[in-house]
Amino acid sequence: MVHVHTMGCKANTADSEAIRQMLQDFDQPLHVLNTCSVTDAADKEAERIIRKLKKQDPEALIVVTGCGAETRLWDHHNVCVVGNHEKQDLRASIVAYIQGERKNHHVLAERVSHHTKNLIGHSSPSTLRQKRDFS
Repeated sequence: MVHVHTMGCKANTADSEAIRQMLQDFDQPLHVLNTCSVTDAADKEAERIIRKLKKQDPEALIVVTGCGAETRLWDHHNVCVVGNHEKQDLRASIVAYIQGERKNHHVLAERVSHHTKNLIGHSSPSTLRQKRDFS
């Protein structure tokens, strides 16, 4: 069963519905936290939810995505981290993580590198736009 937990803005609400549809037939217990990093309180809430879920549903995989995944290091929670720019491939990222083919790279560092390339002209500005339709 898949549970999607939404924190933050209206865009996350729409994204969460798309995530729910994308993963509806996933055959492993899964909690997806679609995080927001607008406030420090939102990050702390995500931390609190992760601790709670690990106690309540220890067999489930916890996935952290959304902008909060790109502004903090989540390694100490032993969760799958998927940045906003990877959301359209969320299912494939989760499967790769389960199969041991994907390591939690530091999404924050990767995103900074991506923005830096854009600022110095090595990437197109269109690469920063996020798709809202993940199907």
